[in-house]
Amino acid sequence: MKILYVDQMFEAEADSLSRLEVDFNIDSIFSYYEHSAAQNFLNKRLMVLEQNIKVNRSSLTPALSFGYFNQSIDNLRGFDGWNLRLSVPIWFRPNSGRIQSAKIEYEIFNNAFLQQRFGIISDLRTLNHQRETLLQKLSTYERVSLRNARLIIENADLLYRNGEIGYLEYIRSISTAIGLQLSYLDSLHEYNMVVLQINYSIK
Repeated sequence: MKILYVDQMFEAEADSLSRLEVDFNIDSIFSYYEHSAAQNFLNKRLMVLEQNIKVNRSSLTPALSFGYFNQSIDNLRGFDGWNLRLSVPIWFRPNSGRIQSAKIEYEIFNNAFLQQRFGIISDLRTLNHQRETLLQKLSTYERVSLRNARLIIENADLLYRNGEIGYLEYIRSISTAIGLQLSYLDSLHEYNMVVLQINYSIK
C-alpha cells in the first residue's frame, strides 16, 4: 500500500489455479494408449511393411494373366484377339535381395516400434504413480494445510489489531501462512503438468 500510495487493501488470490482432470477413465489408461492415434499410425505402418514383404515374395512365383482385345482400324471391325501370358522368373537373386531388404526394414521398424511402445507405457505408469501421489498430497493440503493457513492469517490479523503481537511477529505469521499456500499451488501446478503429459501421451 505504501509503494502504490493507496488506502485499498490488496490480497493475492490463492485459488485462481484450477485442478485439471484426465480425459478418460484412469483404470483403463493403457487400453486408451493402445487405441491412440499415434499407436494406430504405427500399426498401419507395420502392416504396410508386412504387405511389402508379401508383394516382393509374389515376384518369385510364376504369374499367369489372361486378356481379350477388340480393335477397329478405319471403321473396319473384326480385329479380335485373346492374350494369354505366363511369366516365370529366371533369375531369383535380385528378387531375393528385395525380399531380404523388405524383411530387414520390417524388423528395424518393428523393433523401434516395440521399444517406443515399451518406453511410453513405462512413462505412463510413472506419470500415473506421480499423479496418485500428488493427488494424496493435494488432498492433505486441502484438508489440513490450507485450513491452517487461513486460521494463522485470521489469528495474526486479530492479534495484531488488538496489539497483542508486534509487526515482526505479524509478518512472520503471515509469511508462514503464505508459504503453506504457495506450497499447495506448487503441488497443484506439478499435478496439472503430470495430467497434461498423460492426456498428451494417449491422444
